This record gives sequence, structure tokens and C-alpha cells, in this order.
Amino acid sequence: MNTGPDRINRRFERFFDPRIPLLFLLGLVLTAVLGNAVYDWLLDLVSTPWLLAVLALVALVLLVLAYAAIGWLRERLGVGVVMSDRQVDPRPGLIVLVSQGAPETTSAAAAIRYHCRGERDERAEPTLRYLWLLAGAATGLAEAETPESAATSMANAERLAAQHRPLLRHAELVSIGDIDDPQQTFEAVEGIYREAKVRFGLREQEIIADFTGGTKSMTAGMVLACTPRERDLQFMKPRRYLPDGRADLEAGSEPRFVDVSFSLRGGED
Repeated sequence: MNTGPDRINRRFERFFDPRIPLLFLLGLVLTAVLGNAVYDWLLDLVSTPWLLAVLALVALVLLVLAYAAIGWLRERLGVGVVMSDRQVDPRPGLIVLVSQGAPETTSAAAAIRYHCRGERDERAEPTLRYLWLLAGAATGLAEAETPESAATSMANAERLAAQHRPLLRHAELVSIGDIDDPQQTFEAVEGIYREAKVRFGLREQEIIADFTGGTKSMTAGMVLACTPRERDLQFMKPRRYLPDGRADLEAGSEPRFVDVSFSLRGGED
């Protein structure tokens, strides 16, 4: 998905691409003219060249200090992801990662049921009104031992959307071109929050994002997109596990809040 800033960046890059001689020369001329104009403006502003040199030196020092501070923070900034015992309240908006496999056994199906009418349809009216399903771009069947477990994530997303669309005001499939690129999922989730606000008037607190399904990279992208305090995350926690470590599907699962926090790690002694 091409975003506005990406398209703008590509347009500017053409002016500095030597493979396009005319635009390249025009870019050099514009850069030189703008540079001289800024210099003349600053010189008129501060009146004397030596004062301009001092200001330039101060700006350079501040830039170096800012760069060093960013590096220091990157080395020491820790990210904590903690599952909470707080009960998740059903939301009108849900963003969910969809995995492959038998559709009705996926975590996405359980998350949608919970926020729609409840795990056992205990609510007469659905709480969920707006649904976004994120899945890999591949369609059809994936490689698996049995046809029942071979549905791709996109095929599952299509089926879940069709199943719940009569109860919803909006159900949208969001295709992730590269499921191993966290940036693509990050940008998709960011775009969904913008769309929800502008198009549907939803506040961020009215939406919850479920990262149980999908690949690890998709999970990372969604978690990073939901670091703002107003954006809630959830994980579908199985109630019971089988001896081999797999979730017991008959026992079901329930959503749990996941809190993302940042902290500064101490330096080495």
C-alpha cells in the first residue's frame, strides 16, 4: 500500500537521480538557489557574518548532541509487553490478524464472536459494528495435510467477513503483501485508525486490536502501531492446553489486555 508521504518522497527523489539528467540539473540549481537565499536571509537577520557563524556552530553542536541522545536512548530503551488479568469489554471496533487453518478454530473467529454477540451468543444485539481483518495476500489453499486445515489467512478472512457482515456496518479485508515485513502491518494498522476516525467517527478507545493470529512479524507491526496509550491490545488466551502444548479448542479462549510499556535500562558497569 503506497502512502502519501512515500509518493511525495519518490517525486522529490527524481530531482536528485543522475539517471534523469534534466531533472537532476534542475534539482542542483534549485538546491543552490535555495541555499543562497536562506544564507542571505539569515545574514540580513543577524546583520554580521561572524554572528551567523556562531549561530551555525551552535546549531551544529545541538545537532550532534541530539544525534548522540537518540543513540543513547535507542541502546537503553526497553519495551515491555505484559498480559493483564483485566476483563476486556466488547468494543464497536476490532482490528484482527487472521491466520491460516480451519476457519472456525482460528483465534480471529473467537475474537470476532466475543466482540460481536459474545462467545455463546449471549447478547441479543451485537456490540461489534466495525471490523478490519488483516491477512496475507495469498488466496486459496495453503500446503497442509488435510483440506480442512489448508485454508490460507486471506481465505479465512473472506469467510469470516461474509459470515459476520450482515450484523456489521463495516467489514473490510486488509491485504498484507509481505507478511514478514512488520512495517507493512504497522502502516496498515495506522491507516485503519485514521479511517476509523475520519470516516466513521470512532475514537481510538472504541477500537481494540487483536494480535493473536498472523505471523510474528505481523504481530510486531501491530504491537508497535498500538504503543500510544489510547490504543488497546488484546490476546486470545486459551483456557486450557493439551499435553503436547497446543490449545484445547473445546475449552475455548478469552481475550486479555496486553499492556506495552517503555523503560530505560541501566548502563553496563
